[in-house]
Amino acid sequence: MKKLLAIVITAALSFSLLACNKEVDPQQLYADGYKLLEEAKTYESSSTVDLNLEIEESESTVPLTAEEQQIIKTINSADIKVNSVVDTENEKYELSLDAAIEFGFIKPTIKTTLLMDMKNNMMYVDASALYDEFYMFVADMLPPNVDLSILKDHIIFADLEALSQEMEGEFSLEELTIAPEMKSSDLIASIAKENFTTLELTKEDKAKKAKNKVKLTLSNEEVKAIALDVLAKLDPEETAELDMTFIDQLTFNNFSVTTLFNKDGHIIEDEISVSFTITESEMMNSVTIDFAIITDYTNINKPVTFKINPDTDKKIDIMEVIQQVIMGQMDF
Repeated sequence: MKKLLAIVITAALSFSLLACNKEVDPQQLYADGYKLLEEAKTYESSSTVDLNLEIEESESTVPLTAEEQQIIKTINSADIKVNSVVDTENEKYELSLDAAIEFGFIKPTIKTTLLMDMKNNMMYVDASALYDEFYMFVADMLPPNVDLSILKDHIIFADLEALSQEMEGEFSLEELTIAPEMKSSDLIASIAKENFTTLELTKEDKAKKAKNKVKLTLSNEEVKAIALDVLAKLDPEETAELDMTFIDQLTFNNFSVTTLFNKDGHIIEDEISVSFTITESEMMNSVTIDFAIITDYTNINKPVTFKINPDTDKKIDIMEVIQQVIMGQMDF
């Protein structure tokens, strides 16, 4: 199942970056737009995620329990927003999550922000938001002597190099790097021109100052082939050992990316629409996941502001948090 998810995620991530138009070759518009985003010194993005999970039951499968049905309802009720701030010059990347998830009769909001400072090998997490919004849901699951109130009004920081040494064998700094780097032109060139279609702009598109609109559509076989090719370049050994049975169990019902470009060829919005079904056997329920991600891009090559400021925010070392949890469990 993990390898199945790796293929799905790789496919989604590969084409989310490709969602990047002139009244010319739409394939070239994608290549140029992606390159502009790839080479941008700074930019911000704001995404909304719509997720829907369905499990198809049949006479030969085990019926879903009430707990499983509630989990599906919870997943489908989620309102998810993700904002990012990118500064490639200073190698700083910030991701903010705002998710409202339904639990029974309540729908709490979970907010947190993660900042990666790769130039200095540092990671920061807004622990205050985690404590305020999420702690009450996990407090009862923790041993009585584990006190995480130390997280309140603090950001957790981690020296990634030190953490890598401390957790040798479980975590490595190299895992946070993308290697080898793939050229966008190579990936786009592997897709047939017929897969790119120029669409007419709507009033809403024009209001966003869009100049061109292109839709990329891929079939089930095309998504799998490209995803496997990307995986092979990123991790040849793992891909070589991949059991193709997992691939056969996965069917992409839909895969499309609709992208808006401004007059300068920059991406201003993309919408990724994906639907896939996992069928492991006749005795197991088939699972269909549909998701749509709409992302707006702003402040390209303009000044950007990060929510987390390590110079002024109160900080706590992640090792101190881990020690607190360990000591609390030992006392318990």
